[in-house]
Order: sequence, then C-alpha cells, then structure tokens
Amino acid sequence: MQPVRTETRYHTDEQVDEIIAKAHDLVSRLSIADDLREAAFTTAAGLYSQKHIAVEAIQPGVPTMALPRVLR
Repeated sequence: MQPVRTETRYHTDEQVDEIIAKAHDLVSRLSIADDLREAAFTTAAGLYSQKHIAVEAIQPGVPTMALPRVLR
C-alpha cells in the first residue's frame, strides 16, 4: 500500500502579510538590539504563524470479510 501525500497551504497571502506585519511591529515596539533583531523577528513570525495539528489514525473497516463461524 502506497501512502497518500498531500500538501496544503495553511495560510492565505493576507494571513502571511498580517503575520509579517505583527512580527515587525513587535520587534520595533520592543526596541530590540540590532544584532538580535533578525532572530527576534524570525521567532515572532514563527510564533504568530504556528498551528496545532492533530493526526488521528483511523482503523479501516472490514465490511467485505466474512466472520469466522464457530463449529459445534
């Protein structure tokens, strides 16, 4: 059985714009030192954009298989 792979964008272009703007605003507002601004911006953007993803394993049903009979 081959696994099925799908790729989905989690953020629209507008959401990405908002995430970048929020990260920029936060870094600017906090007056972070110049040598730390890139790391702070990257971290802030990551925090604003992260999502919680849950993966649930689904057991396939067995509708076409016959149940074993008990011999008496």
